[in-house]
Amino acid sequence: MSFRQPAGPLERYPCLSDIVSVAGRRDQQDFGQIPTLHKPSRSVSATELSGMRKRRQCRLWEGIGGRHSEDTQYCACCDPIEPTPKDGAIPRFAGLSTVAAICVDDLQHAACLAEASMKPDISVILPTYNRITTLAAAMTSVLGQSYGDLELIVVDDASSDDVEAVVTGFSDARIRYIRRDKNGGAAAARNTGLSAARGRLIAFQDSDDLWLPGKLERQLAFFDTLSDHVRVVIGGKIVYGRDPDFRYGAGKVAHAPAPESRLRIDEDQLGHILAENRISVQNCLFRRDCMPNLDWFDESLRANEDWEFAVRLVQHTTVFEDIEPVVLGFISADSISSNRRRQLKGEFRILRKNSRVLASRRLDRSRLRIGIAIGLYHSGKKRSAMRFLLAGLKDRPANVVSVARSLVRRLGRALLNTATLASLQPHSER
Repeated sequence: MSFRQPAGPLERYPCLSDIVSVAGRRDQQDFGQIPTLHKPSRSVSATELSGMRKRRQCRLWEGIGGRHSEDTQYCACCDPIEPTPKDGAIPRFAGLSTVAAICVDDLQHAACLAEASMKPDISVILPTYNRITTLAAAMTSVLGQSYGDLELIVVDDASSDDVEAVVTGFSDARIRYIRRDKNGGAAAARNTGLSAARGRLIAFQDSDDLWLPGKLERQLAFFDTLSDHVRVVIGGKIVYGRDPDFRYGAGKVAHAPAPESRLRIDEDQLGHILAENRISVQNCLFRRDCMPNLDWFDESLRANEDWEFAVRLVQHTTVFEDIEPVVLGFISADSISSNRRRQLKGEFRILRKNSRVLASRRLDRSRLRIGIAIGLYHSGKKRSAMRFLLAGLKDRPANVVSVARSLVRRLGRALLNTATLASLQPHSER
């Protein structure tokens, strides 16, 4: 067995320098003693390592464009849990957390492990602002998922509370903590997390919500069966604090979004999303390439940023909706979604940023304008409300009947919510 030292991996991964000095000893018999990139789960003897020879090329190395020769030996990460895969299936490997040895034949394989170990399969982004009482539970629901090849990026949006203390209280190497210098809202915090994400898949969690067990495993399974153009899987949410008719209050529960209007792959998804937002990001699992870049969210918005993002999202990819709940959500008195002024700003942005698309979709534009008109009316801006109402009816005169019904329905809902929201305890913003 000869030892060779390629220059490339050591330049890219300085942490391998210690491995080189030990790997150069030809009398090394127990490969489990070689310094590793991760805490080993077991030792691998020279005999055992030799037996891994010629089983298959290392799939981690192939994933970053490399190749091994036929007589290349294998690291513990390449030792499959199921040595004889059936029906040509790719075997499941022990995983990056169980890397126990470095191949001394080919030091570039060490670079393979380093490269792969820095890239978890899923990046979970959790923005938080002054919610230390619920943050630990939200984090635990992510870290306890049955599919564990993930990183959890907690983005502290300049909280005055000691968020870092909560985060560092977890002894889990998958957690990363980022603190923003200035509060920017959920959209800005999510974009900060996206810029640091390393996974091929992206998921989001809110600091006061809980993921149900098996969320990631269930959604990953759908990707295995869906066409390549479907790059987002969404699920349902059980929401506590409101009912299906958006009446808020203690003891009220809803399944959101309403399962009867499920988003279908073969329909006009943009039209559906413009009429009704079906995407709450913590319910979703995204392929990293579902959008052209990683600035997914409009940082000028403090509400309806999910909807604004969803409208752009379905113009780039197809979404699959599974109606089974994967999240438990909780609404409080001053939650973002209950602030009508902020919601209106989000609707304005949808209307303006998609003006070209909406020019040929007059029905959708009519609905948006009428919705804004109703919101302006309830905010006391009656003159502006009338202007948007007339513009909406000009796009679709037949909507006058639905407008009348909607006004009556929303007026009754607003009166009821004014009383019920006042009875709830105040809660921080995200």
